[in-house]
Amino acid sequence: MRGGTAVLALVTGLVLPLPAASQKNATCAFDTAAHLRSVSIILGLAPIWRAGQASQLQTDYLAAAEAIRIHFQRPTMLRLPFSARVIVPYRPPTDDDLKEFAPFGLEGFVRFRLDSTGRLADDSIDVVTGSPDVVESTIAAVKRADSAKAFSPPSPDVRRERGVIVLRFVEMGRTTVPSVALLRLIVPGIVADSAPEVTAMRQIWFPRHLRKTGMSERVVLQFVINADGRMDPTSLELVRANNRELASEAIRGIKDARFRPAMIGSCAVPALVLLPVDFKVRR
Repeated sequence: MRGGTAVLALVTGLVLPLPAASQKNATCAFDTAAHLRSVSIILGLAPIWRAGQASQLQTDYLAAAEAIRIHFQRPTMLRLPFSARVIVPYRPPTDDDLKEFAPFGLEGFVRFRLDSTGRLADDSIDVVTGSPDVVESTIAAVKRADSAKAFSPPSPDVRRERGVIVLRFVEMGRTTVPSVALLRLIVPGIVADSAPEVTAMRQIWFPRHLRKTGMSERVVLQFVINADGRMDPTSLELVRANNRELASEAIRGIKDARFRPAMIGSCAVPALVLLPVDFKVRR
């Protein structure tokens, strides 16, 4: 506590995991068939549109997403790591705010830039998501849409953003934001018996100069908790943050954190999780 005010960042006690699967990392055996569950989802694209930006941007981004959808071809296979397919049971209270993120590690984004005529301004097409097959299919769809001249010339609002189009992957059944469907997936998941939980974490401080503004912020991190209860640093991704300094503080706090891993029977298994870190001033 600093300055007599409770200013610690509040870390949600329950780690809310995304669904995930192969068993080569397990050190013991369990009845795989008894824990299998096939999950059907519809993966879509939605605009990344922030409060304060022109409302026309959302319409323009949706039009770009629709052009990608028209030229999208379903991948012949879908590769996902084991940790992304471990389905961990939610414990009440559930956090509705985290349901907007695409499950199975498919949360991610698409970013490219259009010139004044609506053609790709350069060769840089950034696609980030948990499946390399979805990445490849999405990049190919953007290129096909460009060849077909399917993207509209940027509106003044898009031009003010330097022609950049930014979209995110969402699960159509869980999001309420306008979006377009890309493909339906049936993911074979393995249901865990217990969820990962935080057991030890260094204190995360709300910087004094930011809390004086009265702001509140939620930073959401995504990473794999290995079977030994430690975070896999190579898996760490920042999936939501509006303030760079708070994002850095949240990342610093969890780097050395310890967790109780997900369990299937007596087996500890790796699991992909979302961890929300809330920065609030509590008086």
